[in-house]
Amino acid sequence: MAYVVIEDFKAGLDGRKLPASSPQGSLQRLVNAHITRGGEIEKRKAWVMKYSLPPAETFGLAGANGVLYVFGSEASPAVPSGVTYQRLVHPSAEDMTQLTDAEFFDGKVFAAALYANGDGLCFYDGTRVTDWDSGSAVTHIAGQKAAAALTIKSKVYTVSTSLLSFCAVDDPDDWAGTGASFINMSNQSAGSETLTGLGRYQGYLAVFARRNTQIWFLDPDPAQNAQRQVLPNIGTLAHKSIVSFGDIDVFFLSDTGIRSLRARDSSNQAGVSDVGTPIDDEMIEYMRTLTDTEKTRACAIMDPIDGRYILGLGARQYVFSYYSASKISAWSRYDPGFTATEFVSMDSQVWARGGDTIYLYGGDDGETYDLSTVEVELPYIDGRTIATWKQFTGLDVVCEGEWTIYINTNPATPDVWSQVAIVRGTTLAHMDISMVGDSPVIKLKLVNERAGPAKLSKVIIHYQAAQAS
Repeated sequence: MAYVVIEDFKAGLDGRKLPASSPQGSLQRLVNAHITRGGEIEKRKAWVMKYSLPPAETFGLAGANGVLYVFGSEASPAVPSGVTYQRLVHPSAEDMTQLTDAEFFDGKVFAAALYANGDGLCFYDGTRVTDWDSGSAVTHIAGQKAAAALTIKSKVYTVSTSLLSFCAVDDPDDWAGTGASFINMSNQSAGSETLTGLGRYQGYLAVFARRNTQIWFLDPDPAQNAQRQVLPNIGTLAHKSIVSFGDIDVFFLSDTGIRSLRARDSSNQAGVSDVGTPIDDEMIEYMRTLTDTEKTRACAIMDPIDGRYILGLGARQYVFSYYSASKISAWSRYDPGFTATEFVSMDSQVWARGGDTIYLYGGDDGETYDLSTVEVELPYIDGRTIATWKQFTGLDVVCEGEWTIYINTNPATPDVWSQVAIVRGTTLAHMDISMVGDSPVIKLKLVNERAGPAKLSKVIIHYQAAQAS
């Protein structure tokens, strides 16, 4: 009797082809799990509710040196122990409405905030940076709203409208002193009239607009600053999605999906990598259901333990697992049950804020799981003989945990499933799980709904030649 072995799932989610022609080892659906270094499917850990914040009184989330910060304009909201509140006071006592960004310089927070009267103000270590006030003598930033901030080479850099502004050397309080100045990016490249974010790229600064990206060399002496490259027709709409991935990539969310800046050759000239192409169709379809505000508030983080890129977009989290030695480059999706608006990586832990709750991935011990449903859907499998009629007689799985298994043998009705088994652990000792199905192809769906860890390593499908009915 013949059989087909799905040895691993290294390709992860891949929606570039129809289910009947997708490559073996790829997946049509992978929810609440990711791909491991060995190419196995592993259930994600729980997003554990760690802190409940007073409703609508705080904004944002930042963390460094073991301290989690939230921000607001209220005098003394009842934040829980374990969270530090930093008050950002408007000179006219206006209510704060949003934390635009928070960056660390010398272990202290540089924060940009918006207020109910429309003002945008900046603060360093909780004290207002008056150079940003409306009517300030520093005219290029006076009354401006900082959209993003980044610390590079002894300065804080910000973007507002078309301006890249930077503070004096080693002094985020001073935006007029030695080394402080600005660059009008719209004078350097058309398409940079409204800047959206900043990222580190191989010792350079990537300055993003929505559909334009400039690469700059920066120096503490502004006279040495120089444009290195312009990448037209690509950029980001969400500054918190910009994350350095390893030594050579910068990931970000564009209007067409997740992309990255990557060196094309030894010259280190940047090119745009279509790293997110396997999930483009799913992401673009989902983004059409979101408002512009929801899209611009997308945020991302690098998992410090497993090195995964996690992008929070609306109620979903898209996850990229990359392990070059194992030749793994795989996407998956988490449905966490909340909309992440901030991520923080600190002390080998990943924190997220959703609404007025702060979550900790994996809980205090880093090994906590919940009842999240894991869904795995394979494309149609043909045993490399797609035009041959087969009688499918059984299957085996190498797995941990409990999995409910469904099959479909008719590409004309891809969403109609028949349950064939519930397995608890590897079935190889039982030879195979019996089933009956006549078709040239078969696809499987496996579902885990139990608390605790779960893995799926290998699938074996048994069949024999049959006559077309």
